[in-house]
Amino acid sequence: MITEEELFNRAFQEKVKKLIHEEKPLVMSTYILNPNEESKLNFILDELLEKFRLLNCKELFYTACRELIVNSAKAAVKRVFFEERNLDIHNEAIYQDVMPDFKKIINSNQMGNYREKVFSKGLKIEIHFTYTNGTICLQVINNFPLIKE
Repeated sequence: MITEEELFNRAFQEKVKKLIHEEKPLVMSTYILNPNEESKLNFILDELLEKFRLLNCKELFYTACRELIVNSAKAAVKRVFFEERNLDIHNEAIYQDVMPDFKKIINSNQMGNYREKVFSKGLKIEIHFTYTNGTICLQVINNFPLIKE
């Protein structure tokens, strides 16, 4: 018997293969990457790089893509972190004073605890894959403005 998750994954895989075969743009959305989403990202990259015969570059593509996604997620978590404490993220003095506490959260792998909060605030990350004529373009886009550091 096939589980609902297996059906979903199969449908996801078929859709990804079709979009890549037709060289149509592909968009993946997330808030903070979880293991299921990392598997999907891996699948997308495998299919995309296989099509363009670039599987030998997989580690490079995966590392770059994941790093961009993680940095985007940190930006979202930072917004929630400041908002929870009723602090003005644009106030330079407050920002500098609070950043060590924020970095403790990031460095202690507690970002996953913020997933629901980031989701409820609608702080989404989109990963856009476009590819034509052997050129692959990756964009990681937040739906909120970045803060000057």
